[in-house]
Amino acid sequence: MMPTSRLADQIALHNDSREIARLDAWYRCLAEDWPLPAMLVAEMRVCLHEAVTNIVMHGNGCRRIWVAATLEDGEFALSVEDDGPPFDPLKISSGPLAAPLLDVAIGGLGMHLIRSFTDRLAYVRRQERNLLTMARTVDV
Repeated sequence: MMPTSRLADQIALHNDSREIARLDAWYRCLAEDWPLPAMLVAEMRVCLHEAVTNIVMHGNGCRRIWVAATLEDGEFALSVEDDGPPFDPLKISSGPLAAPLLDVAIGGLGMHLIRSFTDRLAYVRRQERNLLTMARTVDV
């Protein structure tokens, strides 16, 4: 069981694909410093990339992206917030794959992966911002 202490960190990004490298560096440092299992780190990195890349590619009018990470009470959570137009990614359907993963066309798998790799997902629109929270139970 994880201690009840709370770890938290955050980063602010410009809506620019060149910021992905800075996001990766931030996440890598966080993963090295926090008591997280390697598989969880890898799977949540996929979730983080999917969420932020989709904002960069499709968030017309979005200028800034904020990412926060917390580890508290046995849950690791990544929150991705942006100032783009309203968009609820949880409304994207992601039923079972119609073909083997290697045969699926590129694109459209983001929410399927995010749902597969998380235990809890939440979306809210508040103060003219989208906020997606992706969380996973931590067993160490």
